[in-house]
Amino acid sequence: MVKQSAASAVRSRIPASTNVMIMRLIDLAVAIGMDAESCKKIQICHPGRNWEDYDEFNAGSELLKPFYDLKVKSLSAVNTDVIRVDLDFDEEG
Repeated sequence: MVKQSAASAVRSRIPASTNVMIMRLIDLAVAIGMDAESCKKIQICHPGRNWEDYDEFNAGSELLKPFYDLKVKSLSAVNTDVIRVDLDFDEEG
């Protein structure tokens, strides 16, 4: 079985014809897999701070649930199994 990076897993689930996509954190978590035992990580940037200020969670962590409906403003693959997101804390998806 070929291992797939978290970033390529997300890209493979985005339709090619999509010009504008609104993604919520739950959409991202489902796309990369929500296994609590997974080594995949999601880093959430602190609201109103710099891109380098974040907290890191396992993709399947129960601690992410309060953030599931928040829109993803931006995301970046930090590593093959780590995705950093900036969430829109002012508006839900």
